[in-house]
Amino acid sequence: MRALSTSLSIAMIVAVSLGTNTRGQRETVPFVGCPGNVQGETTEVPHGKPQVVIVDAATAGQIAFYESGATPSGVFAPRGWQCRGWAGSAGGSLLITPGPIDSTGPAATTGPAVEIEFMDGGTSGRFGVAMYASRLFPKVAAEYIQAVKSESILADSEWHRPRASDSVRYADSVTVEFTTPASKTGIGTESGLSPSRDAIRGIAVLENYGDWGMQILWVRLGANRTHLEAAILRLNEQCMHGTRGC
Repeated sequence: MRALSTSLSIAMIVAVSLGTNTRGQRETVPFVGCPGNVQGETTEVPHGKPQVVIVDAATAGQIAFYESGATPSGVFAPRGWQCRGWAGSAGGSLLITPGPIDSTGPAATTGPAVEIEFMDGGTSGRFGVAMYASRLFPKVAAEYIQAVKSESILADSEWHRPRASDSVRYADSVTVEFTTPASKTGIGTESGLSPSRDAIRGIAVLENYGDWGMQILWVRLGANRTHLEAAILRLNEQCMHGTRGC
C-alpha cells in the first residue's frame, strides 16, 4: 500500500470541514435501536439515550447513533437510515444504509452505507485480525500474526493481498485511516460495500491487548456529502478508541 499523498487524510478533512468543533459546541443526536441476529437468533432491539456530540447544529441534525444487541458498540451514521447487526463466533458487524436490509446477512451494495465490524482475536476472529494486521500493522502485531500463521489453517495466499489502490495514513501505531478510490477494490470493498463511482473511507483500530481484536469502519456517503462524512468518521474514531463512552 502507498502512503496518503495527493488526497486529504481524514484528520485534514475534519480540520477543514468542522472548524466549529474547536469551539466546543455540544449538540445531541438521537439513539436508534437496531434489530440483530446472533448465530441465527434474533436479539432484542436496544433502547438508549441521545448521544452528546461536538459538531455544529446543522451537522448534528443529519446524524444519529445506531446500536444493535449483536455488537459491543454502536456507530454514528446519517439520520433516518435503516440498520441491522449480526454476530457469530468470530465477532459482529453493524450495517446502516438508506434502504431495507435483508435479515439473512449484509448484501453487497454500490450505494451509500456505513458499516463497522468487530473481530474477536480470542476466537475464530483471530484469522481476520491477523490477516488485516499483517497488511496494516505488521510490526506491532508481528508475534500475534506469527502465532496465528503457525496454526497452518489458512493458505499462504490468504496472507498476501496487495491493495495498491488504497491510500493509508497512520494516525498512531494502532490506528489506520484508509481510502479506497472510486471504482477500485481494496480494504474498502472487503466489507459489504462494492466498488462504485464514490470512494470509500474508513478506519481500522488494532486492539493489541488481552485476546487482541480489531475494529474496522467503512463509510461511503458520496462526493456531495464530504462534510457529513468527515464528521461521521471523526465521531466514530473517537468511539473506536473508547475516548467518549459510546
